[in-house]
Amino acid sequence: MKQGTLLLVVVLVVVIGTIGWLYVLNNKNGKKPVFEEESDNGEAGVVVTAKLDSVSKNSGKEDLVFDIAINTHTVDLSDFDVMSKVRLVSGKVSKLPKKWEEDNGSIHHKSGKLTFDPLMGLGGKVEMVVYGLGGTAERRIVWGP
Repeated sequence: MKQGTLLLVVVLVVVIGTIGWLYVLNNKNGKKPVFEEESDNGEAGVVVTAKLDSVSKNSGKEDLVFDIAINTHTVDLSDFDVMSKVRLVSGKVSKLPKKWEEDNGSIHHKSGKLTFDPLMGLGGKVEMVVYGLGGTAERRIVWGP
């Protein structure tokens, strides 16, 4: 009975230690893990929220699929073209989306999945830049340092 209890304690210590170690690695220097849900600053009464939904294989490449939500009660979103007004930027690389699948679209709310080709070198800062929305020239959602 004592050996069983000791074994259980050892296993729990190893599991908890491993989880703690992975958390520390993922949050070095207090930095957020890449691609948690993030929002812009909500300028002009419009809030853009983005979160990595999945990494999907497409022709041997791993596409990045983001859940995007744009919410407001002051701006008409019906003419906002997500495909031409959003970029994913890492270092000197800037990518236009390759696909937009709208889940919900109305005058004040727009949401869906936005797919980008893979970015190389995702170890640093990654930004989703939204242009010309609600009278704001540029909005930035930032992941990483």
